[in-house]
Amino acid sequence: MRIPAALDTKMLAVLALVAVTAIWGSTFVIIKDAITTVDPSDFLFIRFLLASLVLVALCWKRLLQAGRHAVLVGLGIGAVYGLAQLLQTWGLASTSASVSGFLTGAYVVLTPFVAWLVVRSRVTGRTVLASVIAMVGIGVLSLTGLALGGGEALTLLSAVVYALHIVLVGRFAQHLDTLAFTTFQMLGITVVVGALALPGGVPMPASASAWGAILYTALVASIGVLFLQSWAQRYVAAAATAVVMALEPIFATLFAIGFGGESLTLRLVLGGALILGAILLSTIGEEGETPVTDGLVTADGSVLDPGPEGAAEPSTAPCTTGSPHP
Repeated sequence: MRIPAALDTKMLAVLALVAVTAIWGSTFVIIKDAITTVDPSDFLFIRFLLASLVLVALCWKRLLQAGRHAVLVGLGIGAVYGLAQLLQTWGLASTSASVSGFLTGAYVVLTPFVAWLVVRSRVTGRTVLASVIAMVGIGVLSLTGLALGGGEALTLLSAVVYALHIVLVGRFAQHLDTLAFTTFQMLGITVVVGALALPGGVPMPASASAWGAILYTALVASIGVLFLQSWAQRYVAAAATAVVMALEPIFATLFAIGFGGESLTLRLVLGGALILGAILLSTIGEEGETPVTDGLVTADGSVLDPGPEGAAEPSTAPCTTGSPHP
C-alpha cells in the first residue's frame, strides 16, 4: 500500500526529531569531562560562537539578502533558547543532575499550554495525556528525590523557556528559509550566552578533549540539531515535538551505558516504555494541531506560493550559492 506523501513527510520529520534527541543525549557523556577543565559559561560561548562563525561563513550571501522580519525573528528565537541554556546551567549549579533532568523535562507537559497561550493552538485530551505519560517516564528515568529551592526554581523556569522556544520555532519555521533561520538563531544564542561569559574573559581551552567536545557540540549538536528541528517542526505540531524530545534522557542513559560504564536498569526499561508509548499516542493517528504552511518566506522576505500539492519546501542547497531559494 502506498504511503501518502504528507504522512511520509511527517514520518521523516518525526525521525528527524528522534535524531535531534539522540544527538542531545550523546552530549552528556561528551561534555562531562570537558567542563572539568573549562568553565561551563565559557564552554557554551565558545561552542555557539564557533557554530555561528561556521554558518555565517557558509551562508553570508543568503544572510545579506534576508528581510528584516527574518532577521528579527531568528535572533529573537535564538535569544530565547540562549536564555533557557543559561537558566538551566545556573539551576544545575545548586541542584542534582537527576532533578535538573526531571524539571527540565517538564517542557513536555508545558509545551501544549504555552502553545495555547502564545499561538492559541488547540490542546486535545490526547495531547495532554501523552505529555503527562512522557513526564512520568522522565521521572522514572531520572528522579531519585525532589526538594524545591532556588536551583530547582531556575531549572523549572528554563523548562518554560524551552517550551516557548519549541512553540516559536513551530510558529515561524514553516514560513522561513531553514538555513537562514538556523543561522540567525545561532547568532541570537551566541549574543545571550556571550553576555554572561565575556565580562570575565574567555580563556581558550588547553586540552584536546575539550576542543573535541566543543567541535562536536558546535557542529553536530548545535548546527545540525537546530537545522533538523527547524525543518521538522514545519510538519510536526509543537506539542508532539515536545513528546518526541522526551526521548533525550533515554538516549543519554544509553550513551552512558555504552561509553560511560553505567549499567542497564529496570528504571530505564520502564521509563523508556512510558516515553515511547507517549510518542506513539501523540504522533500516530491524531488529526489535531498540525503545522499549516501558507507560504515560505525566503531570505529576501518574498513569499513562495506552496502550490496545489502542499507546503513549499525549505532550501537545503549549499548556502554558498547565495540564492535565497532553490
